[in-house]
Amino acid sequence: MNKNDLMDALSGLDPKFIEEAAFELHDKPVSFTDAKKKRAKANLYIVLPAVAAAVVFLGVALVLPTINRLGKGESASVASEAAAPAPQESAAEAPAAMNEEPAYTEEAPAAMTESAEAEEPVADAEPFYEAEEAAPAQENNYQGSAKSANGTASDRITFGGKEYALTFSDDFDYLDPDKWALCPEQVRQDAGGEWRDSCTTVEDGNLVLTCDVEKDGTPVSGAIRSTKEYEQTYGLYHMRCRADKADGLWYAFWLLTDRMNDSSVGNGAKDGAELDIMELVPHTGELGMSVHWDGYGSGLKSASKYIEVDDDFYDSYHELWYEWDKDGYRLYLDGTGEDALVFDFDGEEYGDGTCSVPCDMIISAEYGAWGGSINKAQLPARFRVDYVQVYSTTDR
Repeated sequence: MNKNDLMDALSGLDPKFIEEAAFELHDKPVSFTDAKKKRAKANLYIVLPAVAAAVVFLGVALVLPTINRLGKGESASVASEAAAPAPQESAAEAPAAMNEEPAYTEEAPAAMTESAEAEEPVADAEPFYEAEEAAPAQENNYQGSAKSANGTASDRITFGGKEYALTFSDDFDYLDPDKWALCPEQVRQDAGGEWRDSCTTVEDGNLVLTCDVEKDGTPVSGAIRSTKEYEQTYGLYHMRCRADKADGLWYAFWLLTDRMNDSSVGNGAKDGAELDIMELVPHTGELGMSVHWDGYGSGLKSASKYIEVDDDFYDSYHELWYEWDKDGYRLYLDGTGEDALVFDFDGEEYGDGTCSVPCDMIISAEYGAWGGSINKAQLPARFRVDYVQVYSTTDR
């Protein structure tokens, strides 16, 4: 823009305004009523103040609307702040509840752990089932687990280098009539003892055979026998049990065939026998294994072996593994390695041949002279069986 253009622009302004602006700047009056006629004569002292006044005027004209808008915006903002709720604090200043981690994080927030502390589980609570630690591999005659992860018997195991398949299992949650029958009530042995149905119960997942003396002086105990459906020739038998120490009686786990009679006399154990897997006699502190054959008459023959057990033996459960095959019979106690092998019967030496006919199982407790004199102070005494498992192999 040149001087002439500027003067044209100023000619449109109110002359009085320009005069007042120039007077303020130079402290003297200025006549500028005819801007166009005096334009050529105007000196620098008049033009420059006028230009300055014009710039001030234009600046004020441009700035005032903006100030008005800002003023209105600030008022609106203040009004909005007054009406709106207080804003949430930042994450850094947020209360603890806002910064708490969710329950699934590694460290739960305090609010989540309060109730947990109120009902904190017992850290040393025992599991429903815990497998016992296996013996070292080089000493172990058994591979696999008698119990699978869910507490039931394993379908297949390896024992002594042979593969076995499960054929029978009972954890004694109840007395299963498809697997067991009460042995008939009868007088037993030579001490006047009797088997009584009432002495056989199931408690806390255990078969319990109770031994006692009735008010009339009759010694009573219990016994069960597997049904014919579970007869088996050869196999691996596994029991976990516990027995109370008491004089006058003994506890037993045994196998029997109905062919154990006079008709089998002269043929050894091959065509019929009684196989005593375990007999425990507290009075003498002995645990034994036996084979009986040639009937129960005058031709009866027997072969047995025993080991001694101390009083601590009656304070806990024990595991028995009994292997019966065409060569003979072997009993392992509380283990499956060679160091746990307590009896090893050759079939020819113990029975004039290994029993080769089906047998069923019997679990019993009974009184007799062999058990010594009855001590009533030790009664009632109980034989507890946690479970029984039976396996079969085709390698016979």
